[in-house]
Amino acid sequence: MTIESRNGRFNFSTSQINLASGENREISVSTTSTETGEVSDFLRFVATSLEYGTNIEATRRLTLKSESAGADRGLLIYAVKTSQSNGDIRVYNPATDTVSNPPQSRPASALGDTADIVGDSAVDIPYLTKQGKNRVYATTVGESSDTQIPKQNSAKPKIDPNKPTRIAVGEWQPADLSGKLILAESNQGNIAGIDADGNAEVIARPGNGCSAVMGVADVDDDGSDEIIFFDGSQEIRYLNQDGSTEKVPTGGVGSNNGSGIGPPADFDGDGVPRVPFIDGSQNPTLITSDGVKTRLNKNGVAKKAGVAPVDIDADGDLELLFFGNDEGKVQYVDDVLGSNTIETLKVEGSTISPEEKIGLGFGRQP
Repeated sequence: MTIESRNGRFNFSTSQINLASGENREISVSTTSTETGEVSDFLRFVATSLEYGTNIEATRRLTLKSESAGADRGLLIYAVKTSQSNGDIRVYNPATDTVSNPPQSRPASALGDTADIVGDSAVDIPYLTKQGKNRVYATTVGESSDTQIPKQNSAKPKIDPNKPTRIAVGEWQPADLSGKLILAESNQGNIAGIDADGNAEVIARPGNGCSAVMGVADVDDDGSDEIIFFDGSQEIRYLNQDGSTEKVPTGGVGSNNGSGIGPPADFDGDGVPRVPFIDGSQNPTLITSDGVKTRLNKNGVAKKAGVAPVDIDADGDLELLFFGNDEGKVQYVDDVLGSNTIETLKVEGSTISPEEKIGLGFGRQP
């Protein structure tokens, strides 16, 4: 019998087993080194009987997750305003109630969630800047300097730092680029990808355009990842690996001082991510790829600005963070899909009101 992981997300103690009649064997499974957090893939089993010349084939979906649903999203990324729509990045660790200032060569105009971008850290933070010739950077807490991406003037497609409200990081198999890609809106309103060496490529040219890329996840539960993005009409869409795009029904997003949307996340442990956003009535909301919406609050408590799923109280479960109508102070939904209690965040004993146009992001614990 042989066993394989369709998308290469799992490793096995052995991929081939020879069994005698009635014999049992155990196989250990682990995620590959490039996978973090909750990991899901289809496993294909093929059993062949040499004696009887028969084949049996079966496919099963396997999802592995840590006991702590929020373990992979335990840091809050935000920016303190330095000038109009620009800011200095801050990283808040709720487990220690401490704030870190990563190195920045330029003020940030947009940021994304952390990932191993430059190849030596799991907590690189991608950001865009409006200053200088190099507009894409990655910064890491504890380093003495940040990294320019690309190191030289980029080829087309160029990322326009004046347009994106959010950028994302993820792998995209159909691209000619390899490794983790920084995904953002290009200056032509397309989805563009840039690798750590500065190689750039147009990933897709959506008919309705792209104004922000939210993340890469299997939101429709088909066994392959999609790119979730925010189009030019303030609608949530996702890009399939065959190049087609799908509109999320009833996925209209509120927009005022930025776009009120965040990266997909699995809030209830069912293995299928939902996209968090602020609806037109200023309510924190989750939506599935087929358009099923769940309002987490109906009192219009949120500003139409970027949101983020973070385990902000270090309890092992994800909370949804947003900018509250109370002077833009960061608030969060606790016990998401349960009591949905609204709490105000305190960082080192005080409330915070970051730059709304840059929004909020999540970070992975180092």
